[in-house]
Amino acid sequence: MTSSSRRKFSRTSTKLQRSKILPVAPSNALVSLTIERLSHEGRGVAHYQPHHINEGVHPDAVGKTIFVRFALPNEQVHVQIERSHRRFDEGSAIQVHAEPSPQRVTPFCHYFGRCGGCALQHMQSTEQLAFKQQVVQAHFAHAGVRDHRTAWLAPLTSSTRHYRRRARFSLHFTTQLDIGFRQHDSHRVVDIAECPILHPCINQQLQVLRPVLEHLHVVRSLTELECVVGEPVVEEAKKHDEDTVAWIIHSSHRLTSHDQLQLQRLPERLQRCQISLKVADQPIVDLVQASKMLRYHLPDFNVSIDFLAQDFIQVNADMNQRMVGLAQHLLALKPGEQVLDLFCGLGNFALPAAQLVGPTGRVIAIEGVPDMVARAQINAKRQALHQVTFYCGDLTRPQTLTDVCRQHTLPIDHFDAIILDPPRSGAAALMDTLGQWQASRILYVSCDSATLARDLAILQRHGYDLTQVGIMDMFAHTEHIETIALLTRSSVSHCQ
Repeated sequence: MTSSSRRKFSRTSTKLQRSKILPVAPSNALVSLTIERLSHEGRGVAHYQPHHINEGVHPDAVGKTIFVRFALPNEQVHVQIERSHRRFDEGSAIQVHAEPSPQRVTPFCHYFGRCGGCALQHMQSTEQLAFKQQVVQAHFAHAGVRDHRTAWLAPLTSSTRHYRRRARFSLHFTTQLDIGFRQHDSHRVVDIAECPILHPCINQQLQVLRPVLEHLHVVRSLTELECVVGEPVVEEAKKHDEDTVAWIIHSSHRLTSHDQLQLQRLPERLQRCQISLKVADQPIVDLVQASKMLRYHLPDFNVSIDFLAQDFIQVNADMNQRMVGLAQHLLALKPGEQVLDLFCGLGNFALPAAQLVGPTGRVIAIEGVPDMVARAQINAKRQALHQVTFYCGDLTRPQTLTDVCRQHTLPIDHFDAIILDPPRSGAAALMDTLGQWQASRILYVSCDSATLARDLAILQRHGYDLTQVGIMDMFAHTEHIETIALLTRSSVSHCQ
């Protein structure tokens, strides 16, 4: 045996030995467990005990962690083990025995447990909020964020049903066309008739759209169905019942002329719809009024934002209005101030900020998607907000901020306030630069508390204090958390 073969054999032997140290539980085993706490994604956490050997668990697995969906702390539950890994197992609670947790409620959606869209419908809404705040606090503590327990705002809440104005359905054809959402950790599509989380207009139009899609010649090629709700950009459409749903049909093959005709006839049955087609990597093709703009409003600031179906907007319209209001309240912008808005999108924060700083102030907004920058500029011009300027730049590069500012002679060290609303990956590349710019306050909106905590810890090392922080119920009944944090420049430097 060669030396390389011996090394390969040695690595294989080590893997086998490790698997013996932490063996898997029997496939589809039923085990009775006591839930100790919740994990950060909302699953119950338990450990195998010596008495589980009598239930088929290998003796060497005693002490191994199990993550249990649909279980709550202090409950005793029957758990079906679904997956085994070297260090932990995964399963679902199929029955609660003894006394259920006082936090437990009956899920209002009969697809809950099969559909992977919601994870927490079995938990009271107030307890969901408390749990999410605990998750954020744990991430802050792990990252070393100072004073993270002393500045909490009351959770920002809204309706927990029919709140979602955009969605992406998965499509799959076997003997029929399934339209729905994928099961948790699976490619299987759960066919749904309606979803109590979605905007009523989406549910209503889906019932009409479904049979049309089922009879298309290319039905087996359909992969996804996107939708978003907005108000059409016409003056007479000012009521809620004038909302329009824009649909994007994804297909791996082009539609036949017969298929296109069937979709183009839909307005005879759906008065307020837009339909477009996305074939593989090709550009989106308009079928039914799909090139028309949609609009949403921020009435507290007399601002409206026009967008297209493919643009990013927050999924929860009412919560977005409340979030923008809270953000501007925390920043307390004054006429004449200079504001920098990063990852600005269509101007969700920048346009209200421009209203507050007035003609004597200035808002510089940077976004990485050129088409959204162009539409943001049009939104500002339409509302005569000349004090806001939008730029396109790659904000994953730390040099982008400096390059944009130098190119356009912007006041690098004269911003009074900075707003960030980055993607889940956060904005670590920008933190050192922003920390040196001496803005009096920084507002950070985040959809991932782990990357938020990482970034806040960096800003604190540059002399910022965490003044206020709170969670916002943007994604009720899911494990996702939206957080808002205000940092102010400290009079005492904490730089290391």
